[in-house]
Amino acid sequence: MQLKQLALVSFWFLYLAPLLAQPLTVPESANGFKLLDWIEFKPETPDMVGKSPRDIYMSDGWKKPEGELDFGFTTNAYWFRLSLRTTASRRIVLMADAAISRLLLYKLNREGASLDWAASTVESHDLSLNARGNPDVIRHRRPAAELELPPGDTRILLRMQNEQLSRMPLILWDARIFNEFRTGETLVFGLFFGAVGAIALYNFLMFLSTRETPYGVYVIYALMAICYSAAFQGFHIVLMPWVGEYWLVRSVAVFVCLFGAAMNWFARSFLKTRSHAPAMDRIHIGLALLAAFAAAASVMPFLQLASTLYIIAGLAILSVIAMLVSGWIVWRRGFKPARFYVLAIALFTLGASANSLRIWGVIPHHFWIQHGVQLGIVVEMILLSLALSDRINTLKKSLEKNLREIALAHELISTSEKKYRVLVEDTSDLIFSIDLSGRILSMNHASRRLLGHSPDDLKGKSIFSLLHEAVRESQGYDLMRLRDAVQQIGNSVLQTRVRFSSKTGEPVSLALRLERIGAGERGEGIADGLILAKATLDEDDVLAACVTAEHGSYTIENYLNLSDLVHQRITRSLARYFDRDSCDEITLVLREMLMNAIEHGNLEITYAEKTEAQRDGTYMQLIRDRQKVEPYKSRRVIVEFSLNQRRVWFRISDEGHGFDHEAMRAGEEQRMRSLQESHGRGIALARALFDVVKYNEKGNSVILAKLTGARLHSLTE
Repeated sequence: MQLKQLALVSFWFLYLAPLLAQPLTVPESANGFKLLDWIEFKPETPDMVGKSPRDIYMSDGWKKPEGELDFGFTTNAYWFRLSLRTTASRRIVLMADAAISRLLLYKLNREGASLDWAASTVESHDLSLNARGNPDVIRHRRPAAELELPPGDTRILLRMQNEQLSRMPLILWDARIFNEFRTGETLVFGLFFGAVGAIALYNFLMFLSTRETPYGVYVIYALMAICYSAAFQGFHIVLMPWVGEYWLVRSVAVFVCLFGAAMNWFARSFLKTRSHAPAMDRIHIGLALLAAFAAAASVMPFLQLASTLYIIAGLAILSVIAMLVSGWIVWRRGFKPARFYVLAIALFTLGASANSLRIWGVIPHHFWIQHGVQLGIVVEMILLSLALSDRINTLKKSLEKNLREIALAHELISTSEKKYRVLVEDTSDLIFSIDLSGRILSMNHASRRLLGHSPDDLKGKSIFSLLHEAVRESQGYDLMRLRDAVQQIGNSVLQTRVRFSSKTGEPVSLALRLERIGAGERGEGIADGLILAKATLDEDDVLAACVTAEHGSYTIENYLNLSDLVHQRITRSLARYFDRDSCDEITLVLREMLMNAIEHGNLEITYAEKTEAQRDGTYMQLIRDRQKVEPYKSRRVIVEFSLNQRRVWFRISDEGHGFDHEAMRAGEEQRMRSLQESHGRGIALARALFDVVKYNEKGNSVILAKLTGARLHSLTE
């Protein structure tokens, strides 16, 4: 019987041996003691659901970790067990060095001196995010519970489930040492957030005083760094437990994304990548937009956070690489403040990389390595502040140089202004500027002598309002020609003849020259929309008194400006034999007849077409369209003239189809009385003025003749 009992006991111990983890004797000074080597784990399986913690602890399938207990981004649940041994009662703190969404801790206590764990009691502690306000949970940024360990062995069982990076680096603290650690940690992080906050405040004040955009962007960058660090270290769990598990978990990803977007935004602003490195500028814009999109995606309930976290990790790596590359490129291209920027980003990357290697177990744990990200951020902020100061110094030197150049330019401008006054104000020509609508912007003092108006009286008025309103002239045509010249000037220089009205109402004949100022290849320039005009008094030809006889012939294309030049050329000597009024009348009629030869003859524009186009404001465009196509394009107008002491004689011929001049003559009196139209009166005016008006049979050639004053006097005698 005794042998049988001994065999059963032996079998029982042999059965339990593989199930029981080797207990850890709690060291006398537990100062952040890592429990990785004494932890066993296994994933949760369906058969474990509903079982008691004692049964799960005693079940099989437990494994020792190989390296860090890092399960990546997964929502699967994992169980962990360990056994602690003390020789006397001890108060300890168990802390998970990670923000875990759901974490349950079970402590198995044996009653009295019993060796039977099957009869042990279970003490549970909910360390999940939703239960952080429970009285048995220590108020800390990481899940932590204070436990009373009786003498002997104590078994600990934990169940972990997390939406973020699932790892279980469990740490053991003596309760008294943990309180000292928490105080020191609070001081360290207080210094960190205070330093970054002070840097942000300083740069905010600099932004208010300088209005430099990089300072404002840097303030946002610093604030995002504070939010990112606070969330990454779990301080948001302590400060805002009331927002619930969902937002506590997802806010970390949101702040990481916003920090990444701010990093790229600051890189663009500080380095001026838009001008210094356009390709990198587009990359930073893309990364910033992707980071903002990832921040929005992180809070979407229908998207798994694990998938988003992989994207965020990739964006973070790409952003750091892009910032380093941009800084290097801009530095090599001569922007000296970029050297501080490159060093700052490099040190931040070094701190973050060291912390990642610590987590992965590549390098040993150390306080400064554990907080490498925070240390890197502080150093980065200090260096970036130096970079901004260096940038301001660079801008200050550039500003001083620009001020010297401005002073020199001001001196040159003063000299140019004096020359301008001599060349413009002291000239007898009318010089003024207008915009594309014809509004007068400036006028020299020649306006007093030529028009009787002061420059201030004419400034702001329309140049079209200065046209002389003689009833016998085709005022609508003059207005249309001048308005079209202003609107169609482009890059060319236009010259025309105008009649302005003086203050007393008298006509003043002027040769007008219009030129666009500052126009580039596409008509755009520093003074785009400005037209400089010069008007010269149309004085009588001094040789006109010497003319005894004159004759000539001209062949012109279908351009109205050519007709103006021709009729001015062939009438310049009329003053030898005619008075001023007769000269004006002859000039007017010739102008009308030349226009008829071009418009109605060669271009075949009918009276109705012209009336409708003038009403719609498209007449000049109609002429330009006809000038470009055949058969109108190749047609010409021939002008012949002869002047002597007896008479003046003109013949105007076009290559059109002609017209029925006899039928036209029947309606002349009605057109002469009509003041509603600005055209259609040329023939009637010609018959009223000239002694001879004779058309050929086809109607495309007319002879105009008028006796001189001396000849008429001899005939009347």
